[in-house]
Amino acid sequence: MKNRLSFPIALILIIVALPGLRLNAQVNSSNGNSKFKTITRELACQCGCGLLVSACDPNDCATSKEIRANVTALINQGKSEPEILHSMVATYGEQILAAPPKEGFSLSAYILPFAFLIIGGYVLMLIITRWLPKIRGTETETMISASGNGNGTSETGIRHKQQIEQELKDLDL
Repeated sequence: MKNRLSFPIALILIIVALPGLRLNAQVNSSNGNSKFKTITRELACQCGCGLLVSACDPNDCATSKEIRANVTALINQGKSEPEILHSMVATYGEQILAAPPKEGFSLSAYILPFAFLIIGGYVLMLIITRWLPKIRGTETETMISASGNGNGTSETGIRHKQQIEQELKDLDL
């Protein structure tokens, strides 16, 4: 039983430890256009379309146009990417971020789906391994009783043969 528990526990510990090892994947570039693209890919449009600001068409969406103008103004002021993102969160709230921050309660959005998958898979494995012997045992008992220990002379076997013969006679008329 101890071996069955060690694998899921190890997986859960690995998943919990991974956010602490997060890599800095931000693009450090002096080019303002690439900085603009990087930042707008991290922001969600607030018009309700569900798209990123970089994907939402500013010609059709006033909200996207406003957010893009704010980002451009902050880039022109010489602010760094984290400062711009912090400013956008201060203006629009945390829902402006395309992905929840990997800290605090929002960290559960990264951990819980995997934890539930692991726990659910483990429970499913336990259920299946406990049901299989019972199912195999009942199938074997059913086959033995129906066949009458293989010789076809059991009481139920004789009764079924008689019923089949009677029904065949009734069909012949």
